[in-house]
Amino acid sequence: MTAFRSIPEWVKSNADRNPDRLIFTYADEIGKTVSTLTCREVYENALRIAHALKVEHGLKKGDRVVLVYPPGLEFVEAMLACLLLGIVPAPVSPPWPLRPEAGLPGYTGIALDCRAAAQLTCRRYSRTRTFGRVLGALGNAPKWPDLPWIVTDPPGPKALDPSEIVYPSADDVAFLQYTSGSTRAARGVCVTFGNIHHQTVLTREELGLGRPDSVALFWMPHFHDFAMIGGIFNALVGNHHYVSFSAAGFLRRPALWGELIHRFRATHIGAPDFGYWLFARNTTDEQRAGWDFRPLVAAICAAEPIRVRTIEAFTAAFSRSGMRPEAFCPSYGLAEHTVAVTLFGKKRFRKKLDGRKEEVELIGCGRIAPSVHVEIVDPATGVSVPRGEAGEVWVDSASKASGYFGQPENSAAKFRANLRGSEREWLRTGDLGLILGPPDGEELVILGRMDDMITFRGRNLYPQDAEMIVAESDSRVRAGRVIAFGVPAVEEDENQFVVLIELKEGADGEEDMRQVSQAARALLLQELGLPHPTLVYVPRGTIPKTSSGKLQRSKARKEWQSGKMPVLRTDRGLG
Repeated sequence: MTAFRSIPEWVKSNADRNPDRLIFTYADEIGKTVSTLTCREVYENALRIAHALKVEHGLKKGDRVVLVYPPGLEFVEAMLACLLLGIVPAPVSPPWPLRPEAGLPGYTGIALDCRAAAQLTCRRYSRTRTFGRVLGALGNAPKWPDLPWIVTDPPGPKALDPSEIVYPSADDVAFLQYTSGSTRAARGVCVTFGNIHHQTVLTREELGLGRPDSVALFWMPHFHDFAMIGGIFNALVGNHHYVSFSAAGFLRRPALWGELIHRFRATHIGAPDFGYWLFARNTTDEQRAGWDFRPLVAAICAAEPIRVRTIEAFTAAFSRSGMRPEAFCPSYGLAEHTVAVTLFGKKRFRKKLDGRKEEVELIGCGRIAPSVHVEIVDPATGVSVPRGEAGEVWVDSASKASGYFGQPENSAAKFRANLRGSEREWLRTGDLGLILGPPDGEELVILGRMDDMITFRGRNLYPQDAEMIVAESDSRVRAGRVIAFGVPAVEEDENQFVVLIELKEGADGEEDMRQVSQAARALLLQELGLPHPTLVYVPRGTIPKTSSGKLQRSKARKEWQSGKMPVLRTDRGLG
């Protein structure tokens, strides 16, 4: 690893040495380039915003602020302005101003948790929020946090003097990355400048970034760790030109991703498994034949379990575009590790797992880099398990965050775990995994979340196995809209295995649901030995997901148990 260098140092140096180098581009939902930033522009705009934050609004080093921005480059400028002053930003998913009921409680919880001094936003969002407040005044509108709003664009005429830039140490907190809340309430991960340095060096070396033609193109939300570290910070240190567009644009028309990859000659793209699956299923042969994906070095797949069928469907579909199969890049990371743990999985393994009748094919998520330490541990005893056996994944490296904001006890348990026979302080990931392969070619394999594990008749079952089986049982099932979890049965001394299912439009009649249940039950019995799962059909858009597309199994379980989830039909097993 190279010597520590902070983001303010990188940005100032790049503005001096490569002022006209383009490092940020934002495209709208139809693919039109809306805004761009060079090294000099992002630095000078951030200096002007920093002057306003310090002089006009009295913000100072150590203050926390919430960044409430829709997709766009205004977020990047405001984020950098905070870092230049030592202000600690907390990027969030912005509640939709015209209907804030769904997102506002979570947003308010974050603002209160980090004890924010202000809320930063852009003109676009501020105008829509004002309009929403006027409409809400006619009814019982929810209340926003009682904090000052600061609109950061356009930047004012006066700039912060470069001598006033706060140059941090490696241990200083750069920003708070609030976790997605896929398994519990969101927590603010304290990401340090040292974490960012280690991670940007790691990804440059492992992914082949840093070349003059390196172009990363993501649709992941800007406030998500995948885009924050993989996209924005790698651009600020000069690792690539970062092109972003909104997730809404991708979900509305997946072919837009292909058009932008082709136009910008992207070398690095990234998405969760479901994104690649949708991309392959919702583009045509004719479209693919017109795209040139030959520049692609890495198609990074992370943030949720990676399926064999997704890799095969994606690589087969886009071979027409010149994509090389070896460019597909299974990876593993988490917010608490800022982000990547392993990158560029190359191997597949076959192994019999608890809960499956036959061997299953497993995807390697990459080799463990020399600067990262990984152990597979029995979570009950805190002892490493033999190579090739499953356990909890524990990690330690300079990318490991310093803890959760304002939660010393949770931080100690999560970030400073003791492993018998080791002097390191380990991060407990909460993920189940194992290390497979020969000593010179070992890769980390991720099996799923410990919290999601379902114990059924003495066996441990992985919910994603059941979800994949049900999704593939019938073409009427919506892709990515199946979720499985266990709940205590009412009359039986074992867990009840519940699967929530959304069906495609026009395919949710009583006979459709009956036929899907019949096909799903047969496969679940055949593949997992599940004799009587409870299959629940819910309206489209009901199954909860995080902003990055992760299934929220804990939330779904609570909503179903409390009776708050709308249900079209329930098919209970007969035992």
